[in-house]
Amino acid sequence: MVSKILKRIAASIPVLIGVILLIFIMLRIVPGNPVATMMGEHVNQAVIEKVSREMGLDQLSTCSFSDMWEML
Repeated sequence: MVSKILKRIAASIPVLIGVILLIFIMLRIVPGNPVATMMGEHVNQAVIEKVSREMGLDQLSTCSFSDMWEML
């Protein structure tokens, strides 16, 4: 019984990693700036750049992917 549970948990780890990677790639491929979309049209460009920097959206994809793993 315990071995079956451990096998299921071990099998689910690659699936979770794949889902996280897929979501990350989809967020990077989508055109546009997510901060500008969140804040709307009437926000100053300096504010958008500041929030993008705070969220790590100005970094390379590899850096932001490793930062995402650290947050998990």
